[in-house]
Amino acid sequence: MFSTILLPLASHAIDPATLAQVKNLACGPDGRVVLLRLNPDQARGVMEFEAVQRRLDTAELNCTVIERPVQFSDDSPAAVIAEMAAELNVDVIVMGGPGVNLEIDSTSTAALVIELVSCPVLVVPS
Repeated sequence: MFSTILLPLASHAIDPATLAQVKNLACGPDGRVVLLRLNPDQARGVMEFEAVQRRLDTAELNCTVIERPVQFSDDSPAAVIAEMAAELNVDVIVMGGPGVNLEIDSTSTAALVIELVSCPVLVVPS
């Protein structure tokens, strides 16, 4: 279905439902999943990140890892995700979260990503 999927990983664990959606959306053997690891220096997220990477490898998905720190207070995670999506020309961004209501929720990372990017964003409720 999609050739290049961006899966941003922040400080929270990725829900199995989100990984299942990534697997379903990948376009056969040519599909590529780009794991965008935000704030790679956080020790807490290392084990979670490695677990996600193992699950994608087990699903036999072509996986690329990119690490980007969110360095400045005005450099939001959403801005970094949008920048990488544009740079990599991704087909879809898949994010886990509690869901998004754009009418009342304009400050969540998922809502901001939806506002900033031109590609589809799938927010998988967790």
